[in-house]
Amino acid sequence: LADMIKRCFMPYSNVAVKIAAIDKRCCFSVKDASFGIIGFEEGSDITSPIHLDEYLVFENNSENAEQFFGDLLYRHIREIFSDEGERPPADRREIIDSLFARSTSFSEYVKASEGIPRDAINILGIAVQQSGTEQISMDIVRSSARTWYNRSKASVIKSEQNAVPFLNWIIQEVIGGRKARAFLVETTVNSKLLDYLYDERLLHIIKENISGSDQPGKRYIAYSIDFGCYVDLLRTKMNPTGLLEDGDGGEVPTTDYRSIRRAILDVEKFNDSEFCEVPA
Repeated sequence: LADMIKRCFMPYSNVAVKIAAIDKRCCFSVKDASFGIIGFEEGSDITSPIHLDEYLVFENNSENAEQFFGDLLYRHIREIFSDEGERPPADRREIIDSLFARSTSFSEYVKASEGIPRDAINILGIAVQQSGTEQISMDIVRSSARTWYNRSKASVIKSEQNAVPFLNWIIQEVIGGRKARAFLVETTVNSKLLDYLYDERLLHIIKENISGSDQPGKRYIAYSIDFGCYVDLLRTKMNPTGLLEDGDGGEVPTTDYRSIRRAILDVEKFNDSEFCEVPA
């Protein structure tokens, strides 16, 4: 398919080819002894991808995330008003002010969406049902996120062996042990369970190709735990105080990490833990 796209469309300057794909789940080229490279090469035939995960995640840039999801709501609601023959709201700010009790409630809603538009739409639908004629409060956002998580995510992963124990182990190690919401994994690590939880939207990639000054040569991927996994812990002693534990209990540094050893999660230790049902 990639080779057909390359031959049919890429030679023409008046045609733009854009491909949306899940990172690490697509192969756009293979090497063949007779034909050479079949498909197209990233960086040569097509430019490097834009990572929407990094762009839409609240912790990376809260302003970008809030603007995107504000526009998303505005466009959806504007169409509904137009279909009903009513005057649509003037802009996204009017939508946000009318729907949410406070700006912090909207920020919590964006954070709960974890950069995923379909999760945002569904969480909002549940929140509107729970709030009735009242504006959406912080508590309703969290309750709606919990409902959506239990309905669409927690029940799905039960069919995959060790998926639930693996997720519980991560929560215990990261949130319980480090009071953090995210962790680092070396880019060379190959874990089917980690990939499965990422595919099912229980883990989210925050940043890729992270380096640590105290460990030169090693690169890491930063994963965050889905909001629904820890929403019940926000008012308990296990409430995560930061995104990554960086020595000060703060958020992810915007530049090179000064010390990241405590944030690294060795996923192979899961097989030796009491959570593991059947070792891989």
